[in-house]
Amino acid sequence: MDSEYSESEYDPNDERWDDWEEEEGDQQDIKCLFCDELFPLANNLFGHTSRHHGFDFQKTRTELKLDFYQCIRLINYIRQQVLEKSEITIPNIREILNDDVYLKPTLEEDPLLYDQSIDVDPTTPLEHELLKKLRLSEERLFNTEVRLKTIESQFDEYRSMVKESFFEVYSDLVSERSTKSLKGSSCYEDRTNYYFNSYAKNDIHEEMLKDRIRTESYRDFIYENKDIFKNKIVLDVGCGTGILSMFAAKAGASKVDIIISEWMGYFLFFEAMLDSVIAARDKWLAPGGILAPSHCRLLLTAIEDEELFNDTFNFWNDVYGFKMTAMKSPIKTSVIVEYVKSQAIITNVVPVKDVPLHTIHKVQLDFTSPFTLVSTRNGYIHGFLGYFDTWFTRDDREIPSSQNIDDKIEGVLSFTTGPQGEVTHWRQTIFFLEHSIKVEQGTIINGTIDCKKSIENPRDLDFEIRYQVVNQKEEDPKQRIQKFYLR
Repeated sequence: MDSEYSESEYDPNDERWDDWEEEEGDQQDIKCLFCDELFPLANNLFGHTSRHHGFDFQKTRTELKLDFYQCIRLINYIRQQVLEKSEITIPNIREILNDDVYLKPTLEEDPLLYDQSIDVDPTTPLEHELLKKLRLSEERLFNTEVRLKTIESQFDEYRSMVKESFFEVYSDLVSERSTKSLKGSSCYEDRTNYYFNSYAKNDIHEEMLKDRIRTESYRDFIYENKDIFKNKIVLDVGCGTGILSMFAAKAGASKVDIIISEWMGYFLFFEAMLDSVIAARDKWLAPGGILAPSHCRLLLTAIEDEELFNDTFNFWNDVYGFKMTAMKSPIKTSVIVEYVKSQAIITNVVPVKDVPLHTIHKVQLDFTSPFTLVSTRNGYIHGFLGYFDTWFTRDDREIPSSQNIDDKIEGVLSFTTGPQGEVTHWRQTIFFLEHSIKVEQGTIINGTIDCKKSIENPRDLDFEIRYQVVNQKEEDPKQRIQKFYLR
């Protein structure tokens, strides 16, 4: 039968019987159960306890019909009570004799517990040896269970600490925007648990691991730059399954000279994990250290996608003969995360936010950016579309605004989440317009996009897009405003 342990996880030498062999001549004196007097043999000790302390061990064992383990429990119980200077009460002895707590030695390496005189019906030396080894095995098992409970308790404390520290990064933001404390909110616990619960199932990790562009970009950057990872200390922020840490370890990283994190969310900033990366950078990254990725860029364009628009909105006009247009209201303000074909793009693409990981600060993550889009053909604009590009560099260089994702740079790895690239689990974010815009080739749309963290849940995003169509026939083109929410 195949073992459930890999070669690297299990050392067969760990459980060898010869670990437990006692060295000859290493006989220890046995301490009395009630005083500090020492005896070479257990029989001498029990004679002493009978004469001077009024406790006949052999008689007690016979009358109570104690088995081997009950003898062990009784000895440890008496030693514990004497140590604590507590009264030894025989009426409750049955409960004591069946409590596994007393299988753990009160005195470390107590020789009395290994003496043949407390064995039940000892007959052969082989049985003595097997009982001794079994006793040690039980002791090891008990100690392991105690350590496991300690580790579980420590993990619960760590989980609570992470919850608290994760939301500390938003304290300044919340105090500026609201007079209410984030922790004072009745739904604080729900919001903190939301972070952990959202990653508690396998499907989200499977989706990210199957995203070939995302996972292989990180892998290739690490493997193609093994010289900068070897013997370096690497911090993986938001490690999930630990795949990036394993890539780093395989490249030779020892355990912070490098911070590597897959922190990007929908529209880059959703889930607010970048705040944690910045906090880790400011606190732990060594001078000259590396961030992977090192630079991201948010881009905006406009799309013509009547089919997706109708599926999203006009579906509610006629649902099996019933008018359900009231259902459109919440959709009008929702950011849609979906795959869009590159043919749907009807304007140029413009950058609205650069994120140089080595220098950006948390206060810069909320932003307002102007944009100008020019239509490339006749048609209709059904909405604006956002996505991001990502670069990995060997140093802290910033990617110039003139640098396009398709421009190859030696030693730099990059990928896009836009419609023109391979699909990724980030997809694209769509801001459908309440009123579609009819355009001709060369029509200009001016506007601003405002993006900030939600006050209610800092992992969510709130948007306000202001735009107007520049029409040469109108001196003062009408400006429209729409609010959107990414939840």
